[in-house]
Amino acid sequence: MLRPDWHLLVKRLLENNIGVSMITNGYFIKENLEKLLPFKNYLAYMAVSVDGLRDTHDYIRQTDGAFDRAMDGLSLLREHGFSTGVITTVSRWNMHELEQLQLELMKRKVLHWQVQTVFLGGRMRENPTQLPMPEDLIPMAQFIIREKKKFKAKKIPINTFSADSLGYYSSICDNLMPGWNGCQAGLRCLGIESDGTIKGCLSLSPEIKSHKDPFAEASIREKRLKDIWENKKGFLYNRSFDKRKASGFCRHCKHLEKCRCGCSQSAYFATGNKYENPYCLYRLESLGYNINEPYDAEQLKIRFKDAIEEANSKKKAFKEKCSRKKGK
Repeated sequence: MLRPDWHLLVKRLLENNIGVSMITNGYFIKENLEKLLPFKNYLAYMAVSVDGLRDTHDYIRQTDGAFDRAMDGLSLLREHGFSTGVITTVSRWNMHELEQLQLELMKRKVLHWQVQTVFLGGRMRENPTQLPMPEDLIPMAQFIIREKKKFKAKKIPINTFSADSLGYYSSICDNLMPGWNGCQAGLRCLGIESDGTIKGCLSLSPEIKSHKDPFAEASIREKRLKDIWENKKGFLYNRSFDKRKASGFCRHCKHLEKCRCGCSQSAYFATGNKYENPYCLYRLESLGYNINEPYDAEQLKIRFKDAIEEANSKKKAFKEKCSRKKGK
């Protein structure tokens, strides 16, 4: 919402029968409410990124008060009849906070909650101890499955679901992410970055700003979007997936042709290429892990004790820094 003309872009998309949802950090919802109101009946939903409870979210976002602004924004949207959603990116910083965070979201009458794994990019490179290991997907997946069942049974009002970074083809995936047919970047979707770069998905290498970016197709400043999309040599990593390039467990997986190594973003940040993805529940199940291990916040606090203590130390230092700024 930093762009002053964002509402004109939404209007143009809607005029061309393109479904629109919006994702925001929620910081400027109040200031943009008047611009949002005309689209209330046309937006599929308004999603706000919330990455943990107050101290965790504020630290991750490096913004004092970010959590409260996001929560206030969600409440304001619901008061005005918007369908709201939240996207939470899970790391060892916040995996044990999911149950408490869910309560906060339900207080604000949030309808949809997308839970996804963090990847080793951006500021996460500065905090590698907070990155979930592949086996950490198990309790996270079980949390989503448990809460999804509650929603279907009408025991809770919030629909919890996973993003593409969780799967694939394990015995629990029918309850987690049924019908996975591989990454759809460049097949059914694309993204336009702020500088005009076209990619199959905006999660693919967002921090690489050079000609070496393996997922950058072209710039909309130089070519028409139609021409970029219809380029027969474009988006080859998915449109012409070469199973001979697969490596590691993926190379001999019986689901390779359909799965195509899962989420391209997860694979790339984990291994440096699109053709091997250790963040896979089927792989874990095949290796003998108990993928029915339930989500237990108290057990996760013990399991991630060192990572949580490190995070708490950093959060404390951040709060003290914010207090000193306020005191000036």
